[in-house]
Amino acid sequence: MAALKGLGPELRLADKSALQPARFGNTVCTIERFNDSMMQRAMPSELKPSYSPGLEGVLAGETSICWVDPDAGLLYRGYDIHQLAARVSFEEIVWLLLHGELPTPEQLAELTRQLVAERSLPSQVEATLCQFPRGTHPMDMLRTGVSMLAAFDPDLNDHSHQANLRKAVRLVAKVSPLIADGWRIAHAQAPVPARADLSHAANFLYCLTGQAPEPWRTEIIFRARRRRIFSATGRGDSAKK
Repeated sequence: MAALKGLGPELRLADKSALQPARFGNTVCTIERFNDSMMQRAMPSELKPSYSPGLEGVLAGETSICWVDPDAGLLYRGYDIHQLAARVSFEEIVWLLLHGELPTPEQLAELTRQLVAERSLPSQVEATLCQFPRGTHPMDMLRTGVSMLAAFDPDLNDHSHQANLRKAVRLVAKVSPLIADGWRIAHAQAPVPARADLSHAANFLYCLTGQAPEPWRTEIIFRARRRRIFSATGRGDSAKK
């Protein structure tokens, strides 16, 4: 009889059928393998996680950013998202999510400057996007691009609050050209360099089409991106703090 180490002295195998030969290079050795029923019997009942279909009733986390109110609806930092969407800019919402308050004119100008300065993608990221086969889903390109961007972040190994804020600003700035470049490459078109004289929404359209957008088109993209922020943040975590 073979004892299952680490699972308690009372649990033993009645035969050696669970001792399976395994090959590691040119060496053959015997390792212990236990089935699910043995593992379940060995685990104390108080340590077994309860089953929650669809994660019903499971608190995944706490956040001070989002609040789901049965009467008021979805609130971000205490503001109704419908009022935010109608009255403030994309950049103002970014500041609100990161800092908890709407920005002053000076803070908004500084954030806008930072977003413009961080728009360009590393050449290595653009080169990698060019390696994707035609027909690759945009989300696959975006996921890979975002993962690559981490390696080029100067604050990669700095996990302080201020460093995380800088990382967030860089990511917000680079996601738009990442999407636009990926789309153009997938359609056999060369990426278009970002323009510092355009707003965030206008620059996205410019990088996507290669043409300076008309104001009404910029407004459509601007409103769509605001709704995207609300949708993505709301789905990410609806817990409340």
